[in-house]
Amino acid sequence: MDYGNYALRRNPFPHHGSFPLGDENEEIYALLLIGREKLKEKLDSKLRNLREGESSSLVLILGDYGSGKTHCLKYLEYRSRQKYSNIIPLYIKTIPGIGIRYLLQAVIKSVEYALGREYLIDLARSYLSSEQKIKCSPDIRNFLNAIATGKALVALRWLMGYKLNYEERKELEIIADMDEALARESLSVLFKLLWRINGIKLLLLVDEAEEILKYDKGQIYNFYAGLRDLIDNVSDGMMMILAATPAIVYEEEKGIAVVNPALMSRISNNNIIELSPMDRDNTIKLILSYLKAFRVRKTKRFAGSYPFESNSLKLIAKLSEGAPRKALILSGLLLREGIAHRKSVIDEDFARKIMNIRREVIEEILMRPPVAVPQPTRPTKSPEKRRREAIELKVIKILENCGGSETRYKLYLKAGKSLKKDEFYKILESLAENGKIKLIRRSRGYRINLVV
Repeated sequence: MDYGNYALRRNPFPHHGSFPLGDENEEIYALLLIGREKLKEKLDSKLRNLREGESSSLVLILGDYGSGKTHCLKYLEYRSRQKYSNIIPLYIKTIPGIGIRYLLQAVIKSVEYALGREYLIDLARSYLSSEQKIKCSPDIRNFLNAIATGKALVALRWLMGYKLNYEERKELEIIADMDEALARESLSVLFKLLWRINGIKLLLLVDEAEEILKYDKGQIYNFYAGLRDLIDNVSDGMMMILAATPAIVYEEEKGIAVVNPALMSRISNNNIIELSPMDRDNTIKLILSYLKAFRVRKTKRFAGSYPFESNSLKLIAKLSEGAPRKALILSGLLLREGIAHRKSVIDEDFARKIMNIRREVIEEILMRPPVAVPQPTRPTKSPEKRRREAIELKVIKILENCGGSETRYKLYLKAGKSLKKDEFYKILESLAENGKIKLIRRSRGYRINLVV
C-alpha cells in the first residue's frame, strides 16, 4: 500500500503490534519509547550503573503480553550503543533450552554475530600474551590456547556443547565434555576476559524468559542455582536483564521466589521493573510519535495526528486498555483501512464502522493475547505462608553465610525461635523435599547442608 497520501513513507505501526525485530528501521522503533518517561529513566539508570560498576548482575523486566518488554530490551540495546563505548549489548530472543549450557550457546552465538569470530580469537591471544591471570580449570585453559593457535573451529564446537571425537579431543587436550559446571565457568571467564583485557562490559538482554516455566521444577531449580553461582562469581563486568511475564516470579509452583529463594534474595526491589498499563494521554502520545517518525512531508495539514482525528485516537486508547501492542495494532489496522477506503481523515465514525466490520479481528486483538505460558494472577498469600517463606529464605541465607552447613539446633536458634521446634523442623523437611537442603543424621542430631 502507498501511504504517501497520508505523508507517511510506510505504515508506521508494526502489523502484529509486536516489536519489529530485524526491521530495517529497528533502531528508530527501539528509541520510540514514548509516553513512559519514568520507565526510560529507570532503564537509563541501569546503563549508568553498569558503566560505573554499581549494578546488580541480574535485573527483571516484568509485564503482561503486549506491555512492551521486548521494546524495553531493544531500547537498552540501542541506547547503550549510542552512549557507552565500553558496553556491548547482546539481545537474545530466547534461551534455547533449560540450563547454563544453553545460555552459553546463546551468548557465544550473539558474540559471534555482533563482533565476529575473530574478536574471540584476538581476545584469547591478548589474554595469553598479557600478565593477567584468571583462575580457570585445565580444560578452559586448553580451550583458550586452542582458539588462539588456529584451532578455533574445533574449540568453539566444544564450547557450544558438541561431542568431540577422540582425535579432536586429543588435539585440544580437553578431557571433559561441556557440562553445567564448565558452562558456568566458561561464561564467568568470558565476562572477566572482556572486562580485564578489553575494558568491555557485556549487557545480556534475554527475552521471553518465561519459557523457562515449561520445564519441570527440578530443571528450573538447577538452572536458577547455576545462575545464582554465575552471578556470585562475576561481581562486575556484566549485567543480565531478563524480560518475562510476572509468572517467572509469582507462579505458585515454579516462580523464582518459590523454587530458589537464594536467587530471589539477590534481586533487590530496585532491580525488578514492572511495566504498568499506559494511561490515555500517554497512549495517544505513543501513537503520535510513530506517525512523526515516518512522516515525509511536514506542513500544517500533514503534521501531528494526521490522518487520525482526536476522537478516533481517544477510541483507540480506550479500547487498547493501556497495552501498547493493542494500541499499535488498532492504529495500523485503521491506517490500512483508511488507505483502502480512500479516506482523507480517520474520524471516530469511520473507526467505529471499521471496528464493527472487522469485529472478529478486533475481538481477537483485544481479548486473546498470544499466550505461550498461562498468566497467573499474583497469589494472595496468607500471613502464615508469608512467615514460612521468610523463614525458608532466612535458613538459606544463614547456610550460605556458614559455608553451606550448620547443625539443625543452631539453625533453629538463628532462624526459627519464633516457632515451636516441631514447626521449624517441618519447614526444614519441606526444604529437603524440594531439593534445597539435605538433612544428614549425626549421632546426636542432624546436620543441614545447603544443596549447591
